[in-house]
Amino acid sequence: MQRPFTAEIIGPAGAGKSTLTGLLAGRDVRIRTGLSIWGLPLPLLATGTLSSLTDLIALFGTRRFSLEDLKLVIQINTLQHLLRRESEKGYGLLLLDEGEIFGLARLRAFRTGSVASDSSAWMSSLLNRVAPTLDAVIWLDAPDAVLAQRIRERDKPHRTKNLRESEISEHLGRYRVAFEQVMTELTRRSPLKVITFRTDRQPLEEIANQILAARDESKLNVNS
Repeated sequence: MQRPFTAEIIGPAGAGKSTLTGLLAGRDVRIRTGLSIWGLPLPLLATGTLSSLTDLIALFGTRRFSLEDLKLVIQINTLQHLLRRESEKGYGLLLLDEGEIFGLARLRAFRTGSVASDSSAWMSSLLNRVAPTLDAVIWLDAPDAVLAQRIRERDKPHRTKNLRESEISEHLGRYRVAFEQVMTELTRRSPLKVITFRTDRQPLEEIANQILAARDESKLNVNS
């Protein structure tokens, strides 16, 4: 069985990732959403932990890690198991939101030393495993002022909601840099297609239409 087209939606907080995911899920029952490093099934987490042992041993060897680092590595590996399982269920599109790239970006944005370095063998191995699991990345973004307003106005909690705009911008910038770094490494390893949208310029409904049209044509080569 041919595996379904697999894409991850990325972008800073407030860019519209969750809303776009919901729109796409409502358009086609063959789109599998809800794939994330969060809320993974416990049996799969056990499997993911076992498959992460080599990474975890290497990470322990760096002597610069936190419990959050260990959890992220396990979650990324576990999500790969979930993708393999879901790919056998006849879906036409597997859509990740806060998936593998997000997990790698969190490691990069808020960690230091060897944990944040591509030169470490364990990080290189993790990138090698993630790259072939994705066909495309849908990258959403908007100006910081727009994102800050959205973060403050929405009901969804966020760590920066009550911060000054300059602090929100700093947080958003760290994620952008981390996404750029991760994407550079992944595209070196696999012919990953990247489609970018400015959600302050295009309605999410229109973006959803373009993504579905591109999927149907087996082309994600639009740049907006």
